[in-house]
Amino acid sequence: EGIVGFNTAQAGGGLYIESSHNNTMSNLVVISNTTTSDNAGGGIFLTNSHNNNIFSEIISNSSTGPNPRGGGIRLQNSHSNTIDSKVMFNTTANNAGGIYIINSSFNKISGQIISNTSLNGSGVYIWGGVSNLISALIQNNNNSSYGPIYILSSHFNVISNSQIFSNTAGNTSGIYITSANSNTIISSTFANSSGDTGGVFANNVNGLWILNSYLTNCGPNKVINLQDVQNLTISNCYIGGSSTNTTIGVYETTDIGGHIFVENKFITNNLKALYREAAPLSEITDISLVNNPFVIDASITRDNIVTNQ
Repeated sequence: EGIVGFNTAQAGGGLYIESSHNNTMSNLVVISNTTTSDNAGGGIFLTNSHNNNIFSEIISNSSTGPNPRGGGIRLQNSHSNTIDSKVMFNTTANNAGGIYIINSSFNKISGQIISNTSLNGSGVYIWGGVSNLISALIQNNNNSSYGPIYILSSHFNVISNSQIFSNTAGNTSGIYITSANSNTIISSTFANSSGDTGGVFANNVNGLWILNSYLTNCGPNKVINLQDVQNLTISNCYIGGSSTNTTIGVYETTDIGGHIFVENKFITNNLKALYREAAPLSEITDISLVNNPFVIDASITRDNIVTNQ
């Protein structure tokens, strides 16, 4: 318990924790700390540490080095930790305004990640490692480019029971996944976000499952954006945009094939088109064509419907 605030350091502006295991930090307020080097972790830097729990408030910290990452918390080479905290109003000019996870595995992120700011991954940025879990409220975060969840070269992660609301970005205001394989998005809600892609943008991905999720009022141009994606499944999702003039539900930036697309519901009152097939290029507005595997080059596509609610 207590307050850790108004400090400046090269790494871990509030707390620097190294090679520490099986600890719990509870009811701390880590506020208005700053780090000045690339090592970052404006509020907390946790490195080479495992099986720790953070149940605290991480507020208004910043990372200001020449290549800063992790305005609120940085986890580095650290495994099986739990962060169930309020991570709010943290900033960095580069990546990971809220939480930065690098080369770390089996961590669980929950709680509230709100109103953080960065270039990419303003809420949570994962680079490397495997099998991290995000189950959190991620709201009102601001990205200049991609985010608020950014997954790079990290595999077997799960985003489950998350609410991703009202985030803004120049490009992707939901989840951006790149060079990362076998990730799952399940039972999560994306809504009221503004960016070229409002839901999920997957780029250079082998293995992605988007299941039982709501992607509504996402846009303005794309809800789900697919580029160089293999082994894709989208199932039992609501897909809705923000504009009948511009938003496309599922947008193939490059041609994909062999995917599974079943039992999805397109909310047509805010969509220009249901599906954009990259080769041959066509914008599909007829649900019967979406359910035709030869048209969208899918291994299985069936029971997709349209609705106005």
